[in-house]
Amino acid sequence: MRRWGKRRQSADLGAAPDPTAATGPAGYDDPDAEKALFGDFGGDWLQGQVLDASTRLRYETAYRLHVSPAFARRRVRVIRPFQVQAWLADLSERFGPATVTTAFLIVQGVLDLAVAKAAIEKNPARSVAVRMPAYPETGIQVWDDAAVAAVIDAHPDELRLAPELAASCGLREAELYGLAIEDFDFEEKIVRVRRQVKQARAGRRVFVFALPEHDRERIVPLPDHSARQVRRHIDRYPPRPCTLPWLRPDGEPHTCSLLLRWPADGQHVRPRDYAAKVWKPALAKAGVVPRADGDVRLDQLRHCYASVLLAGGVSIGELADYLGADPPATLRAYAYLLPSAHDHVRAVIDERFAADTSSREGRSGR
Repeated sequence: MRRWGKRRQSADLGAAPDPTAATGPAGYDDPDAEKALFGDFGGDWLQGQVLDASTRLRYETAYRLHVSPAFARRRVRVIRPFQVQAWLADLSERFGPATVTTAFLIVQGVLDLAVAKAAIEKNPARSVAVRMPAYPETGIQVWDDAAVAAVIDAHPDELRLAPELAASCGLREAELYGLAIEDFDFEEKIVRVRRQVKQARAGRRVFVFALPEHDRERIVPLPDHSARQVRRHIDRYPPRPCTLPWLRPDGEPHTCSLLLRWPADGQHVRPRDYAAKVWKPALAKAGVVPRADGDVRLDQLRHCYASVLLAGGVSIGELADYLGADPPATLRAYAYLLPSAHDHVRAVIDERFAADTSSREGRSGR
């Protein structure tokens, strides 16, 4: 096993350095460290991260597609900040902010590990010369009611409930795939969001059940409209038990009666199949044009849910609870949808100053 950072110690600390000795950065004269490749640390760094199944899959995919081809065969000692910056610039021209950010975090992390193992002295990806591209902020685009209805109507009947509940209960796509009949309380008019379906392994498309995002369950109000749609769906497509491992491919089996099943095989809905064979055709049929990067997903309907609640006076804190989201992030995302307080402020100030003016006029007329 290589021992990165093994330092040579001279028996005579006062002896002059041997001019024939190999040179290199102080403390980094291990010949193995000199030859260490980025790829030597990449696998160790990925393996050492504590991640849930879907996040691990995202990191592994980003490493394989975007990081490894650029850096794996490079010696870590010769990687320079300008090379990292050039790679970032090239990546940002071809991919969106989420992909670039993930790939960059991986590069920083792998090189941090190289520093920790004394293969390099400084992390070139943390140089002041390396900066993430500046992305223009774009506001969330909320579809109008007609567009939402058109997309729902464009779905096959077996899967119509997915956009219905995304728009009327604010559930995430993966949460909809994991929604079971036992999660509904029609008397209390609530839905308990307890699980989601997540892809745990690339290639073989291994799926698991897991807690909703942020690893917490939540309760969402069930409107009468949504309850009617759920009952209609149950009558036409009775739920059947589905068993998947919990959290990891080797996790404990978890069984529930899923509402949504893939029509072709009766199994749970798989995101890639849904996107290619249902969602994108529904957008085309409804006349809804995706953005240029194609990043319009079923979660788009959560924005419609948020806009309706905010327009009805629901607070940001309540909305964050129903969405299963972080309140500060929810505020940043939807602050522009909050009803304007300007008119209320004007009315309060005008009322106060009008009273003061009347009082002064009354005193001056005595």
